[in-house]
Amino acid sequence: NDGRLKPEVVAAGCQTGGDGGITSTFPGNVYGVYCGTSMATPAVSGLVALLRQHYLSLNLSGSFLPSTAKAVLAHSATDLGNAGPDYKYGYGSISAPAAKALIGGGAIVQGALLPGGSSTRTVTVPAGSSELKVTLAWADKEAVENAAITLVNALDLVVTDPSGNRRYPWRLDPASPSAAATTAADHTNPLEQVRAGNPWIWRTYFWDHKPLFDSILCAQGYYLAFMDAPDLFGAPVAILIDPAERIAEL
Repeated sequence: NDGRLKPEVVAAGCQTGGDGGITSTFPGNVYGVYCGTSMATPAVSGLVALLRQHYLSLNLSGSFLPSTAKAVLAHSATDLGNAGPDYKYGYGSISAPAAKALIGGGAIVQGALLPGGSSTRTVTVPAGSSELKVTLAWADKEAVENAAITLVNALDLVVTDPSGNRRYPWRLDPASPSAAATTAADHTNPLEQVRAGNPWIWRTYFWDHKPLFDSILCAQGYYLAFMDAPDLFGAPVAILIDPAERIAEL
């Protein structure tokens, strides 16, 4: 009821051709095939397990947390329905090749903030790129029972160009759920995304806008993914960063 984005991503529960369904483990240490909406869950779970395995195989820093999976899946999803996120498809349909490439592309960073803190990162985008996409996700603290606003630790993703022009994240209007997403500051979701057209060097930072906290903000850290948006497979050339900054814990 508070307007949070649900679902955040979607996945198919059937397939065209092949066996027509989703293969999953079954009781008795066997595999089976079903087709239906219920099979979207094992499809996503299986992909997340494979992404975690890929993450560990690359010996990347940190742990592959739930927020890692959320940011990677949302950032690499194929947009469906209205442009941007919507209440029907979220950020779109999950893409295994794009998610895998994003993890291996060195364009994922981790950090942590204290109350009132901020973090700034300069992203240099190769010449000729038409768009930059930045996704921020974090694990939020549970809200008190029956809270009107359930977001406890509210981070703001701010993307500015060299001239100081700000690009805002997507935001939906719960009063008009079928309407296309607009862009404005989002104080509702622990997942934000900015798509900035015609980038050159973009400066990205985020901060806590709430004055009071009962715990350290995002003790498990915040997670940032960015890439040249048209490059859906996240090739390393999509973003240029210092190799020492290649921390891939979303």
